[in-house]
Amino acid sequence: MDEIIKLNQLTKKQLRTIILFMLRDTLNWSTNDRVIETIRQHNAMQYEAIKYQINKHYKNQEEE
Repeated sequence: MDEIIKLNQLTKKQLRTIILFMLRDTLNWSTNDRVIETIRQHNAMQYEAIKYQINKHYKNQEEE
């Protein structure tokens, strides 16, 4: 739970940096043939979840 408190105290730039890292990292792990299939699949799922949340909030922002 300490991470939630810390997350709420980060700047917009810091949050953006974290999200970009997570996108790149999960994409890289999900497409690396040297990684075990179950790990690739899990990272692919996480990558899709992050993309979904970004697109959902982007769409909501456009509608406001």
